[in-house]
Parts: sequence; C-alpha cells; structure tokens
Amino acid sequence: MSDLLEVRTLRKLESKVEYKGLINAGLVAPSPRAAVKRIEAEYGEVPNRLGTNCQGLDHIRRIISELADNEEICHALSIVAPHTHWPPAPVIHRFDAEAECYWVGPDHGTGPFRAISFTFHPDGPIPYEWADSSCDLSDGEMKRVWQFIIELNSQAIHAEWFSAPYPFGLSVNFRFKSPFSPAPFSTHEKPTNKGKDWSCVERVISTDNLNNVHRDQVGWSSAIPPEISEADQEALNVLNGMLSELPASEVEAILANEFKG
Repeated sequence: MSDLLEVRTLRKLESKVEYKGLINAGLVAPSPRAAVKRIEAEYGEVPNRLGTNCQGLDHIRRIISELADNEEICHALSIVAPHTHWPPAPVIHRFDAEAECYWVGPDHGTGPFRAISFTFHPDGPIPYEWADSSCDLSDGEMKRVWQFIIELNSQAIHAEWFSAPYPFGLSVNFRFKSPFSPAPFSTHEKPTNKGKDWSCVERVISTDNLNNVHRDQVGWSSAIPPEISEADQEALNVLNGMLSELPASEVEAILANEFKG
C-alpha cells in the first residue's frame, strides 16, 4: 500500500492499481447510488446530510475523536461512501484555478499523484483516488494525514462492528483549502457537459435541510456534529450567504483566524 500513497507518473499508477478488482471485491461501488445502497443495506437507512441518523458514521467518528490529538485532524478528513462514476481506471482530482473548481475523472493530470481517498481493509487502507500536482498538497501535511488514516484503519478493522467490505471509507478534505484548515464550504460533485469522463466539484454554500436525506450525498464530516437548532441553521445560512461573495481563499483565511481565537 505504501508505494501507492505517492506515485510520480500516471503510467506507473495505472500499472500498480487493479481498479477493476476493487469494484469486483465490493471495496469501491460502481456508482454513488450503489455506494449509498450499500450503506442502507448495512444500517437500515440512508444517512442525512450531517449523518446523525447512521450508526456507522458514529462508529468511525468516535474512533477519530479518540485517536486525534486536536481538532485539526477532523478538518483534514471526510468520511465517504467509496464509489466511482467511470469504467475501471485510477480517478484523478485536478484543480482548475480559473474556474475555481476541481475536475474529477480518469484524467491524465500531472504527477506526482498523491492518494486522497481510501477504503478500510484488514491489509491496510487501500487508496482508490489521487490528486495531481495542481492541488498543491504539501508532503508534510499529506504524511500526517496518511499516518492517521493508517492508524485509524488498524483500530477500525479490530472493532466489533467492522466487517469487510465496509461501506464507508476516508478521504482527505483538501478542496478549496489546505487539509488541516477549517473547511470554508461544503462541496458537491456533479456531472458536466464536458462528457461522461468528467465530474466537477464546486462549493456548496447552503445549510438548508441538514436533517434531510440526500441519496446522492457520498461524503460527511469526520467530526461529531453539534446539535443545531432552527435559529442556528438560519444564522449559518445568513453567514454562508455573506461568505459566498468572497473568494474561497479569503474565506479560508477568515475561518482559520476565527478558529485560532
């Protein structure tokens, strides 16, 4: 697994990853909807936006809370339903600075490719998505996140609730921010008119309907969510509306300064 954390060229990445095997083994679902169905089959219902109704998310969040030295790691991780949209091929994330979005798909990109999404596994966390050099991920930050994911996996696979293949995985939360910084926005992945081999990840600024089920949602915060009242939710909507007028980099700086206080 260690030789897949960072791979210099796409040719080497393609030769190392048996992506079809990940799908056939049930470690990665062939679509977002199939990934959510796996969770529903395991836990009896689809997670809501905060994941407060799903015991599986609660299990992982509690291990993260127990292992974490501070809140930074919760900023750096998302809990995900491992999936792909495409024929078996390594999935690459690439940042488009001009469009302020991330393109995701079996794209060639530019190395080095750093592993960002993992499935839990008894042999160690198995990567199934990578970010290319446009995502500007530092070696130091990534090594910290990878080490925590490896430790978390070793704890999870020995828990009484774990059974492989597990319907949840982990992803590095780096979109529109550095991993250990607070998340300025939620994100949403959607198909584009560029063709079936692409998806686009954009910012999501609304906090409406946090308790509702969204069957296409495949990612959740790794932190144990606080209780949110209707008044709190309305205040968050107003704040997000104000922040949405600013570039993502400015929002990250504002939130990072607020969390320091």
